[in-house]
Amino acid sequence: MRSLFKKFKRKLVVFSFIFVLTLLLCAQTTSAASFRTASAYRTYKSIVGLKVFTIGVRGDYKVSKKKIVNWENARAINSTHYIGWSCKKKSAKWVYKGAKSSKLRNNSQFYYGLNTQWVKLNIQSYDIELNKTVKP
Repeated sequence: MRSLFKKFKRKLVVFSFIFVLTLLLCAQTTSAASFRTASAYRTYKSIVGLKVFTIGVRGDYKVSKKKIVNWENARAINSTHYIGWSCKKKSAKWVYKGAKSSKLRNNSQFYYGLNTQWVKLNIQSYDIELNKTVKP
C-alpha cells in the first residue's frame, strides 16, 4: 500500500510541476505587451475665474519589456466653455518616438470672435501648444 502511494505521489508531484510551469509560461506570453494611454489637459480661465477653454492631448502606445514599441493614434481633445470662443487648426501627433521616452504634442489655435463663410472677425486669438512626455 505504501509503495502504491509513493508512486502516485511522485506522479502527482511531476504532473503538478508541469501544470504550474505551463500556466506560468502562458501567463508570460499573454501579458508580454500592454496597451497604455497617455493624456494631458490644461484649462485656461478668464481674469474673473471663468473657464474659457481647455486644450488636451491623448495618445495610445504599447509597452513591452520596459520599452515603448508601438505608437498609435494621437488625438487633440479641445473644448470651449464660453460663448464666442472656438478652436481651429488643431493637430496632435507623436513628435518624438523613443524606446525609453516619447513625446506627444497638440498644437491648436483658439479664437474669440465671429468666423463664418462670409464674415471673419477675430477679436482675440491664442496659438497654444501642449506637450506630454511618456515613459514606459
